[in-house]
Amino acid sequence: MVNQFEYFQISQKSRYALRALLQLAMLDKRQPASVSRLAQAQQIPTRFLEVILNELRQGGFVLAVRGKQGGYILAKNPRNISAGEIIRFLESSGKQSESSGLPAEGPSSERQLLERVNASISRILDSASLEDLAHQEQKRMSSYVANYMI
Repeated sequence: MVNQFEYFQISQKSRYALRALLQLAMLDKRQPASVSRLAQAQQIPTRFLEVILNELRQGGFVLAVRGKQGGYILAKNPRNISAGEIIRFLESSGKQSESSGLPAEGPSSERQLLERVNASISRILDSASLEDLAHQEQKRMSSYVANYMI
């Protein structure tokens, strides 16, 4: 049984954005990656990824390169982009006046506990840069050993 807290969930859009940006961090920084290449590599619906990348471009996370060899590249060094920064940007867009997800009523001890949980989650997400995540993913991929036993 898995306990999930409604206000601690990350949207599918943010998860796809993290995967796409992670893919960009693992690619050659000088070569733009097409939407279709990113979508295929990370198994993300192409149309949804186009919308996400446009939003990330507006947020200053990626640059769009036009032309036949065009696509997207990271706007900053992956060392300077944290998972928390990405998630906060995407989760807050379109929700300007919405609350933090914490209960407005109830015992203040409950609210304090949930605020501490939120702060801990933020610290963890802020400490994870795209560069760190890319290194972890490359290490994981290089340690994979195919088992061809039948």
